[in-house]
Amino acid sequence: MVNNELYAGVLVWNRLRFVKDPSTGKRVSRPNPEAARIRAQVPHLRIVDDALWNAVRECQKQIAEIFGLNPASTRGRAGRGGCIWRTGLSLSFPA
Repeated sequence: MVNNELYAGVLVWNRLRFVKDPSTGKRVSRPNPEAARIRAQVPHLRIVDDALWNAVRECQKQIAEIFGLNPASTRGRAGRGGCIWRTGLSLSFPA
């Protein structure tokens, strides 16, 4: 949820494409390349200011450097889990 660009006032179209898995017959989503995505600025929908948005991005980078990729955001997972906030690590945002 923290990664939703709409919170920062950016609407993204064409983020995913859907294909049918031949083995299950179910529809699965696949991310489109960045070049195929369409972004539009919608400042009236912004709910997070740039300072907070950038602080969260920086915090996520620091966490990724320490722990690597978050298993909860990895495609092909069986379920959600591996939340970084459950580690007991104390994190602080820059003021």
